[in-house]
Formats: sequence, structure tokens, C-alpha cells
Amino acid sequence: MQNHVSDHPVTKPQRIGLWALLIIVFLFGGIVEYRSAYLTHRRTDADIFFRSGWGIRTGRDIYELIDTQGWHYCYPPFFAILITPLANPPPDADRTGYLPYEVSIAIWYALSIVALWFAIHWLASTLEDHLGGTLSKKPAAGCVRWWALRIIPILVCLPSIGRTLSRGQVNTFVLLLFCGIGIFTVKKRNTWAGVCIATAASVKLFPAYLGLYPLFRRDWKGVAGCFLGAFFCLAVVPLVALEPARTVDCYRKFANVLVAPALTGGGDQSRATELLNATGTDSQSFLVIIHNTMHPFVRPDHAAPWVRLVHWVLSFLITAVTLWFGRYRRPEDALYNILFLGTLIVAMLPCSPVSHTHYFVFALPLVMALAACSWERNQAAVLSKGYLILFGIHIAANVLSLPPHMALLKALGLSFYGTIILWVAGLRELKARGEMPQAQAVVA
Repeated sequence: MQNHVSDHPVTKPQRIGLWALLIIVFLFGGIVEYRSAYLTHRRTDADIFFRSGWGIRTGRDIYELIDTQGWHYCYPPFFAILITPLANPPPDADRTGYLPYEVSIAIWYALSIVALWFAIHWLASTLEDHLGGTLSKKPAAGCVRWWALRIIPILVCLPSIGRTLSRGQVNTFVLLLFCGIGIFTVKKRNTWAGVCIATAASVKLFPAYLGLYPLFRRDWKGVAGCFLGAFFCLAVVPLVALEPARTVDCYRKFANVLVAPALTGGGDQSRATELLNATGTDSQSFLVIIHNTMHPFVRPDHAAPWVRLVHWVLSFLITAVTLWFGRYRRPEDALYNILFLGTLIVAMLPCSPVSHTHYFVFALPLVMALAACSWERNQAAVLSKGYLILFGIHIAANVLSLPPHMALLKALGLSFYGTIILWVAGLRELKARGEMPQAQAVVA
């Protein structure tokens, strides 16, 4: 077999680039620490996460607590229970027994970086073990291709990774669970794949959508894992930590202030201005993009009823199309199954009524799968020219959405359009791989 340049050890300039990336991680951590802990107005979502942990420890109503910016906790109680070691009391409360807030922020950032790297490395290692194609071979650890399969997804998703880390969001931990779905599926530990789906949905509710992944594949062990994971995360953990009466109260409140308003526009509207209104956040959902396109300059707070209807119609269509392209049963084809999962994750994002721009970090498994597809076809390089252009467009669209003076482009869905092209590429690869003879697609 020919030894291609991409299988060589990294060169000195490439090593310098890797060290530079590591230095950027530390420098960015300093910026996040300053923005989150030392400004008068803390620019982070971690503040309300830590405040909810304090609420769990002190018996307060976690859905009535607010952070220093007046924001409310918006997740199921499971995550608030997990975050209690980093709990942060209100300014006027007794801090005895609590970590300094600055230390909690530093720990949260460090854990987020660890989760991100472990998700990427774990998924890349799994793909390397199972890639098919007559010319493919597993790269040596530390060679150009080994690093490329890990660094390319980071670079392509860097704008949304930066948004996630700067806002102290929980996305890298959810991303780790998303990668776990594909990895456990490839390794035929399907029950654990379902547990990953349920755990992700117990942190951020909308990943429950991914229950379609095992269901459509008729993976009944995966479906069982979803139920087992949901029972443990949503019932057992809260019942043990909160006791039955408080658990029931938490779920009743969560349904009234978040689930009902997000899905139907009804229920308690106390979270409307900070989250649920069409003008509340930089959402990239179908609903908000259509609303903003209809009203580019002066926008009503609430979308018209027909816009909400169109949102659900488009959500159904993008889901149906994704499932159609993923209809081939290829249990032995690792890359096909991760491609299907990646396209389904990207299809999920605009379906959620609230879909922040930092959610596009969840496109990372699809980006890695597309890079692996290019690897199989082109042994001289990890990425083909076509994928270089595709990923460049995605990066440009998300970078252009960052500056404040580009807020109109972001409101009109530039990040969404720059990401949906990845979904289209994923469908194309699914079709090509699904029509490929099984023996050609799989070389275990």
C-alpha cells in the first residue's frame, strides 16, 4: 500500500500550529473568566446554572431563581442537580461551604474543554477503527491524517465552539453525548446509545428528537435504552435528590413556564422576553427566521399563527427527508450510521422553537463524517477541494454572524443557511453510500 503524505508525521510548521491552538485555548479561557466573573454584568449563562445548583442545595424553587442579569433556569431539574458542586448563592446569601464563583467558572471552562476534546477524539478513533474502502488504513497516532480528522472539525465549528465557551453553555457535554450515540451504535452497544439520547434530552429537552434515530432503524435495544435512561435521569435522580413532592412541583413548573409556551405559545409567559419571544434571542429556528424575514427591521415580539404552523410543516419535511435518505439498513457500515446521525442532528436544530447560534456546534459529528468520506475517496489528502469550499462557506457564514453590525444577517438566518449546506452534503453522502454494495462499503 502506498504511503501517502497525509500519513507522515506532522511537520514543524504543523506542530507550531497545534501548539498555537493550545495556547489560544488558554488565552480564550482567560477572556471567558474575565467576562464571566469580573465584569459588572456577567456575560455568561453559567451564572444561572450555578444559581440553580444553589437552589437545589437550599430547597428553593429553581424556576423562580434569577441570576445577576435577571435570567431564569430553563432546563429540566436533572442538570441543576448535576451542577450542585459548582453552586453559587445570590450576592446577599451566606457563601459558607461554596466554591468562589471565579473558581467555579474556571472549573466549568476546563471541564467544557475536556468534554469537547474527548468527544472529538472518541468519535475520530471510532471512525478510524471502522472506515471502509479498499485503500483505507488506520493512521498512526500523531500523523497528519490522525490530527486532521480531529482538528478539521474543530476549525470548521470554531465560531460556534467559541460562542459555546464564551457563554458558559453546556453544549460540549451534550455534544459528547451525541458522539456517544454514534460510537455506541457502531460498537453495537445499542442500549448505551439510547441512554446517551435520554441523558442529552434530560439536560436540554430538544435532543429527545433523536429518539427517531433508533426508532427508525428499528433498533429496539436503542429504544429500550432511551426509556431506561429517561427513567433514571428524569425520575430516579430527581426523586432521590429532591424527594417526590418537590420533584412533581419542579416538573409542573417546567411544563408551564417552558414546554407549553415553546410548543404552543400558551402557558406562563414569564420567560417570553428573555427566551421564548421571536425577538427574545438570536434563534435560528424556522419560526424565528421566517418571522425576521417578514419583518427585517421592525419586528413584533410574537410570530403570527401561520408562521408557527409553517415552522412545524418545515420541521416535518426536513425530518421526513432526512429519514428517507437514512432508510438503508447498514448495521455494519459505521460511517453510514454516523452520517445518518449527523444529518439528523443538524435537521433537529431549526425544528427547535428556540435554536441559538451556539447550537451549531452540534454539527461537529457531521463535519467529521464528511471529512472521513472525503478521506475514503481521496487518499492523498483528508479533504477534497469540494469539501474545502463547503466548509469555508460554513465558517464564513458563522463568522459573519458574529459582529454586532451584522446582526441583521444573523437575524435573517445566515448561520442557519451556512449550516444547512452541511445537511445537504450529508444527504448526498448517505445516498451514495446507501446505494453502494454492502461488501464495498464495509471493510471491518
